[in-house]
Amino acid sequence: MQKSLELKIIKRNKIECVSARELHNRLEIETPFRKWFPRMVEYGFLEKEDYLCYRSKMSATKNQHTDEIKEIEIDDYAITIDMAKQICMLQRTEQGKQYRQYFLEIEKLIKEQGTVEYQKERQKSIEVRKEFTDFLKDRGYSKPCEYIQTTMQMKKVFGIKNKKGLMTKIELAEIEASEALSRVLMDDEYGYHEVNPVCVEASNIVHNAKRQKIGA
Repeated sequence: MQKSLELKIIKRNKIECVSARELHNRLEIETPFRKWFPRMVEYGFLEKEDYLCYRSKMSATKNQHTDEIKEIEIDDYAITIDMAKQICMLQRTEQGKQYRQYFLEIEKLIKEQGTVEYQKERQKSIEVRKEFTDFLKDRGYSKPCEYIQTTMQMKKVFGIKNKKGLMTKIELAEIEASEALSRVLMDDEYGYHEVNPVCVEASNIVHNAKRQKIGA
């Protein structure tokens, strides 16, 4: 998925949804949201089944004479992935086409996440990540931002744009292998290395091994 297309996935009643307001903005709809959304609902979507209303906070300037920022609450709607996909199909624009494909991929991933195999991989990734962060903590790395940076370095090597919650099983496995190999490289005969270069080195090794296996 292209990074520019990513929307925040929110959960309502354990169902994956997206913000109707965010989708409205991403699709570059000229009709004001307060008029646009009721029109979309008229296509047969049902409240509490396809969408739920909730209050969302947003930042706004106090007035035109000051730079002071304040938060205001506005109505938003959590819409299901299926509803979002159907709305995109109604938009005869390039953005609508791109987001329809985006939601098809999200649906595919959500279906995959429901499998036993995926849940096992996800649990394994959690355990490997804990071992990795504990390893770094023992060597003086204690700030969350340092742990996040290591993941960013690995994801860059593999071209992974999604957060862990939206990674595929293969992407999770790539990160796991890189974290495990990083621990080995940092604890070898040469002693402790700088973390990020080692993470990149480990990720490159895993990436190249994968390419050789598939004959790329």
